[in-house]
Amino acid sequence: MNILMFLAALAVITLGHFFRIRRWKSFISVYEDSHDSDLMFCTGIGYLVDNVLPFHVGDIVRAAIIGKKLKNGAAFSLAVIIIDR
Repeated sequence: MNILMFLAALAVITLGHFFRIRRWKSFISVYEDSHDSDLMFCTGIGYLVDNVLPFHVGDIVRAAIIGKKLKNGAAFSLAVIIIDR
């Protein structure tokens, strides 16, 4: 029973992660194209940092990491994350 609950929780978390990335991509796609794998990686790192440090520092780290990969930079990424919140 515990394994089934764990797998169900894992599926729900992964699905929520996917929907958050799709929403983030819909904001970014107005200005430029982005890859789902880059957004997934940055969101995962942001969640990891949020679990270690307080005050949503993970959002700033997520903006800095994806800002290096996008043409518009970290300021654009941070603005999109603020709009997403």
